[in-house]
Amino acid sequence: MSAHPQLVRAGLIVLLLSMRAEALPAQHVHGAATLDIGIEGKAGQATLRASGEDVYGFERAPRTPAERARQEAALKVLREQGATLLRFQPALGCSVTADAARVLSSKGGHDEVEARYRIACRQAPAGKPLAFGVSQAFRGIETVTVQLVSDTAQTSRKIVRDRGTVTP
Repeated sequence: MSAHPQLVRAGLIVLLLSMRAEALPAQHVHGAATLDIGIEGKAGQATLRASGEDVYGFERAPRTPAERARQEAALKVLREQGATLLRFQPALGCSVTADAARVLSSKGGHDEVEARYRIACRQAPAGKPLAFGVSQAFRGIETVTVQLVSDTAQTSRKIVRDRGTVTP
């Protein structure tokens, strides 16, 4: 069984963006997240990264049952509410499904959270603004730096407190 060609191309775009991000020196900034989006036709992928501090209030391994519960609740939001974080216009019929939401531990005690999503739309989102709900879901995230590559556009934009859009 072969994968849908558009999804494969969109996956490659996100992979390249992720490799670009991983090749850069670590820039650990509180209150800031990154969101890389690749869309081709009706399919795409996205990767959201933020510090643990901004997502659930600390950036080390949980020390108490309350911290463990807070971390798991935040990861659950990332896994189950992708469509509230990436808000396509309803008429496009887009679903945003989590492939993974995990904590990336670091030796320096500055854990990051990464969530990867698959995007599937009934209509191609080209030319239609994409809005965001990241700051609403995670109050510690004030700014999201969005990098979007699609078959019709390539753009980068800072979204502050969910105000602003990008257009594939």
